[in-house]
Amino acid sequence: NPFAESKITVEKGIITINNLKMLDLKARDISSDFKIEKNILKMSDIAANSYSGFINGKAAYDLSNGHLDFDISGKGIDIKNSLYDLCKIEDNLAGRADFNAKLSMNTGDYNTVLKSLNGNLQFNATNGRMGTLGKFEYYLYAQNLLYHGILNATLNRIANMLVHDN
Repeated sequence: NPFAESKITVEKGIITINNLKMLDLKARDISSDFKIEKNILKMSDIAANSYSGFINGKAAYDLSNGHLDFDISGKGIDIKNSLYDLCKIEDNLAGRADFNAKLSMNTGDYNTVLKSLNGNLQFNATNGRMGTLGKFEYYLYAQNLLYHGILNATLNRIANMLVHDN
């Protein structure tokens, strides 16, 4: 990490980004106030347009170890396209979402992020629609339910009765 040993200080700055693609997530017209002190990039008044909605919030990124904390809210976000870009779930959910996310993670590769991800996410979907994800047999096959030994045999029998072959 090139920032591990450095002592960078920026008292006040403004970030503006026209278009951003991080992994497969997209945002545009991004702006934020920022400062760097003790190797921590602190961004406040973050504002962006993303997936036909609006995002705002704040974040802190430790330049020396890659730890990220953020508190972000979104309004009117397109569920179908954002969910596909985030986790490649296709044609299962649609509508608009408002959300609040207060999360903490270590950055790096995908597995590092998933293993260290911690916090709270709340969302409210409006004008929504569930595709195949909402079918009852998907819940019966859910890995977290089948993981419990007692439920496994019973749920498999029920699921097999409900699922029909085409």
